[in-house]
Amino acid sequence: QARGYFISAGGSRPARDITLVPTVTIDALAAEYRVTPTHLKIDVEGDEASVLAGARATLTAGGRRPTVFLELHNDILRARGEAPGRVLQELGAWGYRLEAPSGAPLTADAAVGPRVTRLVALPSE
Repeated sequence: QARGYFISAGGSRPARDITLVPTVTIDALAAEYRVTPTHLKIDVEGDEASVLAGARATLTAGGRRPTVFLELHNDILRARGEAPGRVLQELGAWGYRLEAPSGAPLTADAAVGPRVTRLVALPSE
């Protein structure tokens, strides 16, 4: 089972302010408990791509796929030299369409503009 520890990259924090926490992928949880989630809420301060990588099987499997509520931290990703659109391209390649929380269609270009974007990714099937 995929387990590890997470320490947010960047910034300087005193050692006393850092807390190590065990982590597990969504795919590992789904396999261990033999469930398919109906919804995922991802708010991980710039580590969205890592979460998606650990949820790939869940998000691409046949049958019912989960709706994804995503908070995309564009500013943090840019500060790390990463392209925020990569996360959205991945979701698109997996057959997800983007909407604003209001239900209005959302383009990837519009989603990567603001500092932080809250969006819903729905399976296109």
